[in-house]
Amino acid sequence: MLIRLLTLALIAASWSSTTAAQEPAPGAKELFYDPVAKHATRVTGAEPARPPASTIGAAPAAAVRVGADGRREVRNVSANAGRAESGPIGLSGWIELEDPAGGPGVQVTDRRIFRSGERIRLHFRSNTDGYLTLIQLGSSGTSSVLFPDPAQGLFDNGLAAGRDVVVPGQSHWLRFDETAGEERLLVIFARNQEEAATFRVRPAMDKLQTAALVDSATTARGSKDLVVETETANAAEVGTYGVHLSGKPVVLEIVLQHR
Repeated sequence: MLIRLLTLALIAASWSSTTAAQEPAPGAKELFYDPVAKHATRVTGAEPARPPASTIGAAPAAAVRVGADGRREVRNVSANAGRAESGPIGLSGWIELEDPAGGPGVQVTDRRIFRSGERIRLHFRSNTDGYLTLIQLGSSGTSSVLFPDPAQGLFDNGLAAGRDVVVPGQSHWLRFDETAGEERLLVIFARNQEEAATFRVRPAMDKLQTAALVDSATTARGSKDLVVETETANAAEVGTYGVHLSGKPVVLEIVLQHR
């Protein structure tokens, strides 16, 4: 279950006639780390508009990641992030594969083929405060909510900007069973619960309810304002980044191959 590695061709930003040169539009990763400044550059080339101090949350925590060589690396989310009530919002996610020997988990992408018995955790981080919902899509056409999960004591699906959130939890893993196939997961990140509620997610959904959810999610994923990028080269930032320039919910799909 991890975010499908989607790629978008990003068109160079158009500048006004008074601007001497053109620069490429920032990708989703750079928009994620500095959504206000990069969005302003993408659209107008003007100085970034920053939210009033009263709307900015406490300084976001640094993102601590473990690279392939075992070194811990850090990159901060911009101070533009926080409790801003409008503007672009972004979500990043990556997979942690359990080390059977008990060592630190390994960062992988969904290009990996997973085997029965392997266990993973999903890591998510947002660049603004919001709410995360994960829905597992069953092969029978039904679906169910994976996070939050009251049965596992996971009641709160709120994300604070810059904080690494582990799903299903620091002491829980998702295990691949003996049935091989394609695992699909929808990820919805919204600035508030009202926006999240427009997708009509229920703890358990039948075929009709699931079809309606998939339709609304497909429409959201097709928005021209949703920018998605996958990082595979930089070990400290491996993962998928999704940013919605208009501030509407970020909707991504995770597809994992289980053999």
